[in-house]
Amino acid sequence: MRGFTLLPVILAMSVIAAIAFLLNRDNGLNARTITQQSDVERARFAAEAGLQAANFVVQGAGCGGIYPTSGVPVANGNFAGAAYSAHSTSASGSPVTLVSTGTYNGASVTLTRANVYVYKPRKTAVVQLSPSSGQDTHLNSESPDRNYGAEQILRLFTGKYQPLLRFDLSGLPAGTRVVPWFDTVSGALKPGATLSLYQLPGGSNSPASINVHLVTHSWVEGTQFGDSPASGATWNTYDGVNPWSSPGVGYAAVPVATAVHSTSLGWKDWDVTDAVAGWLSGVDPNQGLWIVDAGDNIWNTSYASSEGSDATQRPKLTLNYLPPCGTTEAAYIDLAADGYLKSNEQTRNFGGALVMDVNSGSPARRALVRFDVSSIPPGSVVQSATLRLYCSSVTSATNNPKTIRAYYVMQSWVEGTMSSSGTADGATWNTRNGTNNWSDCCGGYAYWDYVLATGREEASGIAPLPGPFRQGWVSFDLTAMVQSWVDQAYANYGILLRAESTSDVIEFDSRESTGGRAPQLVVVYQ
Repeated sequence: MRGFTLLPVILAMSVIAAIAFLLNRDNGLNARTITQQSDVERARFAAEAGLQAANFVVQGAGCGGIYPTSGVPVANGNFAGAAYSAHSTSASGSPVTLVSTGTYNGASVTLTRANVYVYKPRKTAVVQLSPSSGQDTHLNSESPDRNYGAEQILRLFTGKYQPLLRFDLSGLPAGTRVVPWFDTVSGALKPGATLSLYQLPGGSNSPASINVHLVTHSWVEGTQFGDSPASGATWNTYDGVNPWSSPGVGYAAVPVATAVHSTSLGWKDWDVTDAVAGWLSGVDPNQGLWIVDAGDNIWNTSYASSEGSDATQRPKLTLNYLPPCGTTEAAYIDLAADGYLKSNEQTRNFGGALVMDVNSGSPARRALVRFDVSSIPPGSVVQSATLRLYCSSVTSATNNPKTIRAYYVMQSWVEGTMSSSGTADGATWNTRNGTNNWSDCCGGYAYWDYVLATGREEASGIAPLPGPFRQGWVSFDLTAMVQSWVDQAYANYGILLRAESTSDVIEFDSRESTGGRAPQLVVVYQ
């Protein structure tokens, strides 16, 4: 009987022993698995470090350097006990592919990072809105079906007005990065991208916080002055027809920037580095910025818009950025001044006219344009520079070829605000500013008598303009001239446009035109 009693005990002890053995074996297997996983993770961390090290060397070598390749890699045999060997698949160029292998205790991990851009030195550029580049308007909750795209001001008013802006960044090459930078003069870290609006007289009488949000839908600026039917964005619609997600709400809930606005006049800035970084990387589409109060009571505050009469006060975006090696950049340069001169109204100014007339008949008319190229970094190589003028109509038209040539202006001049009537406050046929004569008399001679370019019909590329030409873009190749302005070899007093042997009156849209086809200077540079 005692033997029968011991048998279950022995069997139970045997089962316990078997379980303990199995548990010990599993624990050993688990321990080995955990150790192997840990080794792989250590190797992966080393490989990541190798990618960073290779990228550091590649960026340091720059556009003209020689990158580490598989034959001469970047290596570290004792990276916290692990090791890595990393290299670029090409010795130069951009973008490149980096490969890094990390090892630890027999484990090995290889990582690859493709499309790594190598960058030129940091540059600074100012992108400023103009009637022909970018978009801006404001919305009015009390007139929800009206468009204000052609207004000279942008309004912000709690419960009523909210501005929208969009800057055209298509000229920046793929892979461009905006980067904060340290200003040694001020001893402060500066943003990679700064939005600046020029506050005009009037408005809020107390400091307040103002938010900038990403617009979440494409929209149309429009051409109205608060009129209807709307030709663009309104409080209710993003294009005059189709509605926002809800009235007055077409922006992301979380602001990308906040700034405290004082009551003083002048430039007001927001750090929008994160917004621009998202646009350039493709994380967010560039549909612009929407400005709202941050819960404070903002009284009727006005900022200069892209149609503002003072081009220097128009909205601007200051970028500090790294362009990739081997790329070119295209910029739409701001028009600083335009107008025309007329031989039978020699004391009249036409700086405020909606058109710029050019012809060689009687009376003769000659156009003036000037662009500010200071946003192109010194030392840049201009690959192309194209002056574009939109011909809205041709009067006294013939079917003869129409030769229009560009000349270099040799003296400074003032645009003025008149349109034939009133006391001249800018350039006339006789004077360069309403008071002082051109050096060689009579505006037609205030230029260097050397043809810089002949206008061509942009649609066909034909120069001079063909006889049947009546409307469209006319282009002038000013590459050499713009390069000289960037190099500061010649003072930039602008361009004079003169017609040769044609009675046809070519009417070019000026920057005061409401058609959105103001003169443009498109520059591609490295």
